Amino acid sequence: MSLKVVIFSADTIRGSMIKKALERWVDKPARDSGIQPGGSDSRVTQYEEKIPVLILFFEDLLNIEETLTRERPAVVVLDMKGYFQGELEKFRNGCAQLFAQAVYFKVLAIGNTVRKESSVIKDVVSDWCMDTPIDPVLIVSKVRMLLASGAKSGSNGNNQSDTDVLMSNLMGFLNIK
Repeated sequence: MSLKVVIFSADTIRGSMIKKALERWVDKPARDSGIQPGGSDSRVTQYEEKIPVLILFFEDLLNIEETLTRERPAVVVLDMKGYFQGELEKFRNGCAQLFAQAVYFKVLAIGNTVRKESSVIKDVVSDWCMDTPIDPVLIVSKVRMLLASGAKSGSNGNNQSDTDVLMSNLMGFLNIK
């Protein structure tokens, strides 16, 4: 089963930085699919544990439900900088509707403060990190953690604790495995 990471960012440069950081973390590209219809650039790559990961980048939050229903991502990265409050409210409502329809994914919110993000996204937030200055290494680390926990829950009963998964990810990220 292929895992997907969908990035939403109003700022093309920030979104591209996040996408590039995620692509660099993933070791070997399996196949390059190029530009997708609608202008989103995607690359199919291999996750460390040989789980295929597809990384997609979108600027528009208007069709959030259709995009997430079609793509069925494991993790959604939301860079909140540049979006209006109404767009973020639409994101929260869209996520709540998808969760009600049993379309589950984890969200990594990148924003100013925890309080602000939790009020915008409420129960949907899985993790959070600061947006200024943007830290691609931390974002990659948190996405890896979310993907590992998603892959763990979808695997054949391999029950590692969150601490074990985090330690394994950190050791792999520092190349000391």
